Order: sequence, then C-alpha cells, then structure tokens
Amino acid sequence: MQARKQLLNFILLAVIFLAIPVFGYIVSKMTLSYMDKQVKTGLDFEKEEKKLEALKAICNTPEAQKEPPCQKVLAYFESDEYKFALNPSILELCSRGEYPELKNSCELAKRMGVINFWSITAAKISIGLLLIIFVCGFISNYGRLALLLTFRPLLIVSKIVLAFLTVINGILLAVSVYYAEMLLIHRVHLVVVVSIALGGIVAAYSIFATLFSSNRASTRVFGEELSKEKYKNIWELVQEISEKMNAHIPDHIIAGIEPNFYVTQADVKMLDKKFSGRTMYISIPMLKFFSRDEFSSIIAHELAHYKGLDTQYSLHFYPIYKGLQDGGQALEMSGGAFRAAAIPAVMLFNYLYNSFAEAENKISRNRELAADAESVKMFGAHTFAKALLKTHAFSEPWSSIMAMNLSLIKEGKCFKNISKTYSETIKNIDLPELIKNIGASDVAHPTDSHPAFPERLKAIGLETPHSDISLLPETGNLQLLIQDYEEIEEKVTDKLNMWMEIIAKIQSGTEETTEATEATEATEGTPAKRKPKKSKAR
Repeated sequence: MQARKQLLNFILLAVIFLAIPVFGYIVSKMTLSYMDKQVKTGLDFEKEEKKLEALKAICNTPEAQKEPPCQKVLAYFESDEYKFALNPSILELCSRGEYPELKNSCELAKRMGVINFWSITAAKISIGLLLIIFVCGFISNYGRLALLLTFRPLLIVSKIVLAFLTVINGILLAVSVYYAEMLLIHRVHLVVVVSIALGGIVAAYSIFATLFSSNRASTRVFGEELSKEKYKNIWELVQEISEKMNAHIPDHIIAGIEPNFYVTQADVKMLDKKFSGRTMYISIPMLKFFSRDEFSSIIAHELAHYKGLDTQYSLHFYPIYKGLQDGGQALEMSGGAFRAAAIPAVMLFNYLYNSFAEAENKISRNRELAADAESVKMFGAHTFAKALLKTHAFSEPWSSIMAMNLSLIKEGKCFKNISKTYSETIKNIDLPELIKNIGASDVAHPTDSHPAFPERLKAIGLETPHSDISLLPETGNLQLLIQDYEEIEEKVTDKLNMWMEIIAKIQSGTEETTEATEATEATEGTPAKRKPKKSKAR
C-alpha cells in the first residue's frame, strides 16, 4: 500500500512538472498551424494547387506519360517541392527567403520555434531530475550512509536545477499565455503575463539563495548546565554507566523542566549560553517519579545513541532537513498570486522532504529499538519498561501546563515554579486512564523520531505493565543527585517565563519594533538588552 502511494505521488509530481512544458509546446504548435493556414490562403497556394492537380490529370493518360514535358511534371509530383506546394509550412517559407511580405510572420514563427525548443528542453530536464530522484530514493533504503550520500548531493543538485527550471518555466508560461490569449481571444492581459514571468524569476532567486544559508544543527532549551565540579553525583552516575557500556560520555548535562530526555550533538542554545559537542538533557520534574535503576536505564538508553553514532548522523541529516525546509519556505515567502511557475518546485521540495523523512525515520526507529536493547541488557526489561511508561505517560499533561502558564502571563501572573506545579499535576491525574490513552504517542525529540510505545515494549518482549500502574507516582529521591534541586527549578522557570512573556506580547500584538528585535536576539542565544517586567508569581 505504501509503495503504491509513493508511486502515485511520483506520477502526480511528473504530471505537474511536465504541465508547463507541454502547455508551451501545444501553444507553439497551435500557433504555427494557424500561421500555416493563413499563409496558404494569403499566398493563394490553393489556386496553385488546383492548377497542378489539373495538369497531373492530363499527364496521367497513357499517351501523355510518354511525352518528356509530362515526365517532368510527374517527377515533380513525387518531389518534396510538390508536397510543400500542397501544404506549405511557414517555417519552410521563411527559410527560403522568397517572400519578403512574410517578414513579420517569420519573426513570429521564429519565436514559436524558440518556445518549442525550450518546452522540449524543460521537459527533458524535468524528466532527468525526476529519474535521478527515483534512483536516489531506491539507493537510500540501504542504510544511513547510503541515505546521507544520496540526499546531500541530491539536495544541492535539485536546488540548482530547480532554480534554472523555474526561470525557464516562468518565462515559458508567460510567453505561452501571451500567445495563447492573442490566438484565442485576440487580446492580452499584459499584467498577468509580466507577473507570471517575474514570479518565476523571484522564486528561482529564492531557491538559489538557500544554497548559501547556514545549515548548522541547533536546538533551543530552557535549563541550567550541571557542571562537573558542582554536580559530581550525577556526573559520576553517568560516567559509571558510560564505562560499562563503552559509550562516549557527554560534554554537557543540562537540567530542564520539559518532561523529556535526549542526547544531541547539535548546538544547544539557551537565552544566555550556547553549547557545542555532546549534550545530554534530563528532566528535573521527572526525577521525582523515577527509582535510581529506572533513571539509570533511561541514561543508558541515551548513551547508547552516542555508542551507535546516532547523534553524529543526526548532525549530518539536519542540514538536509533544513535545506529542504528552507527551499519550501523560500518559495512560500516569495509569495505572489502569479507564482505558477514555482508550483513544480514546491511540489518537489515537499516530495523530497517526505521521501527523506520516511527513510530517515525508519532508520531512526530502528536505532531507538537498538538503544532500548542496550538499556535492557544492563538494567532488565521490566525496569526499562516502567521508566519508558512513565516517560510516555507523564509527557501528556505538559502542553496543558504550558498553555495555562501562557494564559496567566497574559494576565500579568505566572507560575513561580512550573516544575513543581507540573509534578503536583501528575500526582493528581487519573493515571490508569492516562496510560490507556497514550496509545501510539511518541515523546518529542529534537532530531530523531521514536517508535510508538507499544512497538518498543513488544521489541523488548513485554506488554504494557498494567500491574505496575500503582507504582508510577513513587518518589525515587533522585533529587539528591542535584543538591540545589528546587533552586534550579525556579531559575529555569524564570527563563521560561521571560521567553513566554515575549511570546504573549507578540500574540497580543503589543510588541514594539525594538522589543521584537530583542526577542530575535534572544532566539539566537544572545541575552536581550531589556528584562521583561516582573510578573506576579503564582
């Protein structure tokens, strides 16, 4: 079923790509055919044709065929010259140069020839590009290295070819519309024609410009760095697990309040800092619900990604994702009601993105299952399953807490410790009902996709551990790993509230230009020059 869907999408893409070249070809052929008829009538070829037919009838008698004049006439009837006389072509007439009165018509015929040439050329380029994409899509199924080696050059080639093709399509479509209107309705909407051509040129420039955009992978977090000197307990635990697994240890550990755990080698940006290298993110509020072994099993899973070079590959995959996104966004931003020439490019970027994401997600899901297996080897399937269930189940209420805090900020209030509020919410929710509803939900992750929760349990040989539901809110006292646990919660909450205050002002439409500029600086990891107004703590 999936293969059939991909084939249909590819066929649809091919039809869209060939639409403008085919339209241009049809317009050129229709115009030339119309001109042929006009020329035949204007130069009285029909009268000449009747004379020749009469002469042919005379010379076809047995007696006349023996006469030399008739032999010449009959030979003429078999020649290309006679065929031309019967059905004169404007292009042939123009090439002979025997009819000065056809000068203007010949100029138009030459233009039709140019349209015909570029229509065929655009069609050939389109078919060639689509064939390259088809072959690359087939090769990319052979693993991460094949995916990287095919899609990275394919992205560059596609952008260059698309930029060139979009210019051709824009001009070709504009000229074809011009002559189609002139031929059919005998009037031309010049504004439409010029807009189509300019739309194609602007779209092509937008695509080409993305070739030089920065594609460095990055993710944004709200958290506090746990230094090796101050937070020895948690670093020793991570060090111990990494040595047993023979995995790389992270360069940085960041504690945040989002209910998530992950590792990355992308740049990690906070409002006032930026980290490069291997970074591990741990959730402060989630520590309240894990036993030491459960937490360790999550750490083991994340470190397995370093062992399997997953984060390194994600670092290479990110520019491909960003390049495809930039291409599509550039076309969206180029705007215009007459960017018809950019439609094939938009469709191709969407097709490439979906093709790459599907292949990459499949590989990522397999790598997640491999990381699960590494954790199970060290801490057992049952321990990891409980930790996994908590991570999935407890991530559900987070968006509601964030929405509630944003509403409070708009009223001039906020949560003083959103991590604590979140933890209290978890303790009061209907856990059995929540667990029943997690279904195939995935935990958000900055780079890789995760398999569905039931799939992960099945891979380690377990079903959902319903017998352990009552143990979910247990407190493992892991806060002891971080001595100033509550202070970090409040610091990170302050950072989050600063950011959400900017968002609230933007949403309410009261953000001034200078404030918007400072918000932009904040998103790039630069401290804003102003501090948001103090909100009332809740």
